[in-house]
Amino acid sequence: MAARVAVAALPLLATATDPDATNSSSGSTIIYIVIAVIVVLFGIVAFFVYKRNQNRRKRSDGHGGYGLPSTTARTAISRGTSHGGNTVFERRMDSTGYSSHHSKDKKASHNHQHQQQRVERPPQWPANGAPTYTRQQQQSQHEYQPRYDSQYESSNGLQQSFPPPPPPEVPMLEPHEDHHHQGPGLSMLELQQSQVAMPTSSVEGVHRRQTDPAVIARTQEMAEKVMAELDEDPEFEQSWIPYESLYFTRAISKGAFGEVWLAQLENTQVAVKKILDEKKHDVKEIECFGAEIKLMALLKHPKIVGFIGVSWSNTQDLCAVTEFMAKGDLYGYLERRKGKLNWPDHKMWLAADVAEALVYLHSLSPKVIHRDLKSKNILLDSKYRAKLSDFGISRKRSVEETMTAGVGTIYWTAPEVLMGKKYTEKADIYSFGIVMSEMDTCAVPYSDKRDDSGKVLQGMKIIQMVIRMALRPSFRKDCPEQVKALADRCLDANPDARPDAPELLNILRDIQDDLQQ
Repeated sequence: MAARVAVAALPLLATATDPDATNSSSGSTIIYIVIAVIVVLFGIVAFFVYKRNQNRRKRSDGHGGYGLPSTTARTAISRGTSHGGNTVFERRMDSTGYSSHHSKDKKASHNHQHQQQRVERPPQWPANGAPTYTRQQQQSQHEYQPRYDSQYESSNGLQQSFPPPPPPEVPMLEPHEDHHHQGPGLSMLELQQSQVAMPTSSVEGVHRRQTDPAVIARTQEMAEKVMAELDEDPEFEQSWIPYESLYFTRAISKGAFGEVWLAQLENTQVAVKKILDEKKHDVKEIECFGAEIKLMALLKHPKIVGFIGVSWSNTQDLCAVTEFMAKGDLYGYLERRKGKLNWPDHKMWLAADVAEALVYLHSLSPKVIHRDLKSKNILLDSKYRAKLSDFGISRKRSVEETMTAGVGTIYWTAPEVLMGKKYTEKADIYSFGIVMSEMDTCAVPYSDKRDDSGKVLQGMKIIQMVIRMALRPSFRKDCPEQVKALADRCLDANPDARPDAPELLNILRDIQDDLQQ
């Protein structure tokens, strides 16, 4: 088109510039030149407009938005309104108008149009367990944010992305029948061997679970059972959230068993927890997550991260919705503010907040033992007050699984738990002592420890020395004596010698009063 316009303009240029071709005055010649230039410019503009429209048509023909193939996008949208005749889904979807027979066609058309306008909704997994859009493809377009620090950095605005189905590190716990527990025990050699072999066996196991029809059927059955229990539980009658009302923004945390996503629910930012994709075909993980959700709904305290509701659209996207803690976790806060925090004005308040949460958990009947207390599970609200999250390891998840999931987590674990002995809520008090060391040094526990040759101590060596009570975390030289003395009591090898949570809180308040005088 542009070429034709340019060719048509050539005679005008020739006429305007050839003195023999016209007998008009010099003024007329200038007018012809101006007209010719305008025509050429118009042709150039028309050419670029034509090319832009052509490129847009190509993109709309071959892609479904955000780099996702249109066929996959349409499949994901259609799955969002299908539930395969499952009675739990039918009852839930009837309540929201999605499966009502008298208006099925009208609602389906409305849903399709509505969901096309919100392409950021994650694609669903089909019944055979294979993802429609792989994790590797998603990560190539969206950089994973590994820590809760990103909550702080992006609290002033949302970043749009195309995530997989959504939510926390989700160590999961159900109420215990008694307060004594017997761990399976695990030798250091067995732990080392299991960790060395874990990457290969884990990948192979995930592949088998995702492709084995029997495994898929069992996990589908367990997921339906968990959802049916939640659906029939009066506690969740008012806390069920339509999955379509959650707008997922980005991943903010990932752990050994689950992950957390930042999402928008109406005008509120929320955190959404879900099982890791590679764990979705693990029957035990699904059962544990159901127990975790039930426990979260029961825990109501100002120093516990608030539970908002539960949501799902099919058996692959069960998730828990909690309040969003805008300032991230304590680990990131200590790292960012290293050298700027002190005990009287900052750290004592945070320690007292955590102790209040432990008083509440240990006062329940039966007692709730967190068993995974560490700085990354202590979150900060917009006023930098601490709340406890991620309620530990379920009794259905063994100590062995906890240990092989990551050595870093067990730096906070009490020796009696590591050795597979009976333990009580005093195991949380030991972990609190490790957190006090973190707060004092603003560093990971044992990160300054060296062996006889001057090399940094490695994970297995640290664990062996902790079990023998031959190693304790460091404190700064200027750490208040009262704080150091309390931490020493919390880290005592004898659990009975450690203070209980109410005594711990009272001592912290006394120390706070003394330091502020």
